[in-house]
Amino acid sequence: MQLGDPSSSSINSYNDVIKSEEAVYSKISDDGPTLDQYDAILIASFGIKSLVSKLSSLGSQTIMGVSEASMLTAQTLLSPNSNEK
Repeated sequence: MQLGDPSSSSINSYNDVIKSEEAVYSKISDDGPTLDQYDAILIASFGIKSLVSKLSSLGSQTIMGVSEASMLTAQTLLSPNSNEK
């Protein structure tokens, strides 16, 4: 998906987070893909948790960021009787 000018080319500050979040959300909510056509959505950013919440209001499927997905995957790799945390 091409976002155009409103988003930052990289996220280096809180301001960049806000600009990127707004660009992605408005692109999807205004004229983007219908989220219901996907089983789940992974936001490929470690720092935009509020975007996950906003996009969740547009559909009923699971939406998560890479940090949440990484933590959930790591939990499944721990031994069931281990004291690892």
